[in-house]
Amino acid sequence: MNEEKVEVYTFQFVNKTNNQKIKFEGEFLDDIFKVFSRRFNNYIDTFPPNKIKNQTVKIEKDTDLNSQWKFSSQTKRIKGILVLGKDSDKVLNFTRVDKDKTSEGKKERGINIDKPYYFEIIFSENKTRGFLILQKTDNTSCKRVMVKLIQSQINEIYEKINFKVERFIEKQIFENYLKEGRYNEITFIRNYIPNDLLQDYLGDYQEDGKFSLSTKIKAEEDTDFATKIKNKIFESFEEKRTFFAIPELEEVGFNQNDSYIKVSSTYNGKTRTIDLSDTMKVKPLYPIGDVKRNEDGFAEFESLGEKVSELLLELDIDIL
Repeated sequence: MNEEKVEVYTFQFVNKTNNQKIKFEGEFLDDIFKVFSRRFNNYIDTFPPNKIKNQTVKIEKDTDLNSQWKFSSQTKRIKGILVLGKDSDKVLNFTRVDKDKTSEGKKERGINIDKPYYFEIIFSENKTRGFLILQKTDNTSCKRVMVKLIQSQINEIYEKINFKVERFIEKQIFENYLKEGRYNEITFIRNYIPNDLLQDYLGDYQEDGKFSLSTKIKAEEDTDFATKIKNKIFESFEEKRTFFAIPELEEVGFNQNDSYIKVSSTYNGKTRTIDLSDTMKVKPLYPIGDVKRNEDGFAEFESLGEKVSELLLELDIDIL
């Protein structure tokens, strides 16, 4: 079992003539959903590599050669596995994982290395924005290619429509965990301890190099942290600060310039770790928990779909 993450974006169809956002309703919604649910998979499979820098794209098939592609006319939701191939311009060597690190040949130029990416396209009925869910595979994203594919498909059907994508950051989910959740632990971290402070900790055992300082406070036996400190941490999040002044911590080397806070919190039975230094970057990235693996070691299609549905319910964005 391995934890997966997905990127969440919103998208809009915009009229090029008057720059007006188009609402997903009536005949337009029926037409656009029919295009993407019944034609987009074939469009991906036949998309020329030379239009995306010699990358290859196709919809994954399972061991029975069934396409990993599903859609629901009721929820206007499409999901699938995009297989994205890269590195055709590189020669890559392969090494067996054994004590001798045995060479196992190499990939020549002109051959891509495939990675699968789960995705969902959701048209929100009677609204001007839909949702695009994209799996991060091995910490890589397929966003740029997927946006290119969608825009290209639109251009073939609608001459005067642009496809615009924005990051989706749900503040409420952070507020739930930081203000209302039960804290399991708080970790205070400082990077790059100066030599004089390192001397206080290590004395004569100090060595040259770079060191960080970490202090973890863990709640035991269903104990929770005080509301006061939860509010301070949430205020730091709202004000895009990674730390806040605590005199006792400043005395032992933490400060607002070089330090940050991590919180492990449980809300509605789910536990998340929120890193204030990471949320400051405002990534549209959401962990979805552990998923089952297929025989190739990648996340299973159905397992990913279940976890994404749980995330969408948690985000409470009224699309399911």
